[in-house]
Amino acid sequence: MRFTFVMCLFVLLGSVLVQGQVPQWHINPEKIEVNFKIKNFGFWVDGTLSGVEATMFFDPSNLDESKIEGAVSASSIHTDNNTRDKHLRSEDYFHVDKFPKLRMVSTKITQGEGVFNFFGTLTMHGISKDINFPFIFASKDGEALLTARFVVNRQDFEIGPSGPPGDEVHVSLGIAFKKASP
Repeated sequence: MRFTFVMCLFVLLGSVLVQGQVPQWHINPEKIEVNFKIKNFGFWVDGTLSGVEATMFFDPSNLDESKIEGAVSASSIHTDNNTRDKHLRSEDYFHVDKFPKLRMVSTKITQGEGVFNFFGTLTMHGISKDINFPFIFASKDGEALLTARFVVNRQDFEIGPSGPPGDEVHVSLGIAFKKASP
């Protein structure tokens, strides 16, 4: 039931504030996928998040000046079960009235073997924790796609009671961007 917190996650990518010559990228709202899954009583529950706000300053040859920041609406959680979704939005889990956004902000981006590495802070349910994960950034002709998969422990953010559902939320992101005009 905390899977939404993960969507955040990347939920993850809001307004970015970076100085320098790094190109700015704007989210393409028609091409966003924020998905998660969590085990609940031995069965996988799949869900999505929407309401992603994302912009980034990113240049693979200038990672010191690159930055990603984003947010996703906690109330957008959708698991194909209205009763469960309403419960996830309640004070028992995401408490969306008090904590309407899941936020992620990069502090550093590095180059890995065939991937980039995101290091930053994830904030859900009023709690901020360090997070890091690999991501792929592919661009061509002013358009780009950022994809990532990572796992978040919902208990790190005090989302929901212990016990079922499971603690590990598996998140996958696919977010399209367009390069901003100079």
